[in-house]
Amino acid sequence: MWCDNASRDCDHRNGRSVCVISKDGLVCCLQDIDPYSGILPDDALIAASQARYKLDLNTRFISQPPMSGDLWGLLPIDDARLGIFCADVCGHGNAVAPHTRLVHTLLHLQPQNLSRPDQVLGQLNRHLYALFPRGRFAAMFYGVIDFAHDQLDYACSTFMPPLYRSDLTADFSCLNGEGFPLGFLPEAKYELRSCRFAAGAGLVIYSDALVETPLPPHAIFTPNTLCNLANESLSGMSAYDVNSNLIGRLNLNQNALHDDLTLITVFRKG
Repeated sequence: MWCDNASRDCDHRNGRSVCVISKDGLVCCLQDIDPYSGILPDDALIAASQARYKLDLNTRFISQPPMSGDLWGLLPIDDARLGIFCADVCGHGNAVAPHTRLVHTLLHLQPQNLSRPDQVLGQLNRHLYALFPRGRFAAMFYGVIDFAHDQLDYACSTFMPPLYRSDLTADFSCLNGEGFPLGFLPEAKYELRSCRFAAGAGLVIYSDALVETPLPPHAIFTPNTLCNLANESLSGMSAYDVNSNLIGRLNLNQNALHDDLTLITVFRKG
């Protein structure tokens, strides 16, 4: 369950942050832990999700110290529905680490209805508004693939527009990434959007480093050029090859990352 009316107690000691969430005896202490430990899905969950839902799924996560605020995850709902999210908490270094973990913790406290992305973001936003220090926000995409109904339902909070195709024969286009940042307004509403997701459908979710390397105005990609590239050169590739191609074009030996880079490509098998 969610920890409604949670209290916030954040204090900084020797570069470490402590956040305690409490409600009816529930306490989550985020002190003296590896910033990445347990935040990202492990290989077992990824492999199990690929087999259970018949997906071609590949992810890349590249982080340059100090840690930034990217995280992503898979939330299996039942045999016909899979939740997938990617979030970016603003900020860098030790100060952002507990807030990144906070987003992960709240998402995994099993809200009542993981199948409704708009409600998930709305409830998460209310908690983050209460728990984040002022000036800390998060961008997020949360989608639910409904395999029984060939549908993707999603909601966004000012996230980079994912690339999407409805089936194997369709072109890629950009989904709508608009929405209030999480933690910005206490009662922000998030729009539920839906699109077809049949056999061969694809989704490419990415954090802003993909379109901010090198820093604008010299960035290699924009959302529109990414979409054009996907239609011109990436059709027919596996998820692994799509991600390898995109990261290769960034030429990271020459162009330094200034933020975490998260890249998730998922294709529904026929």
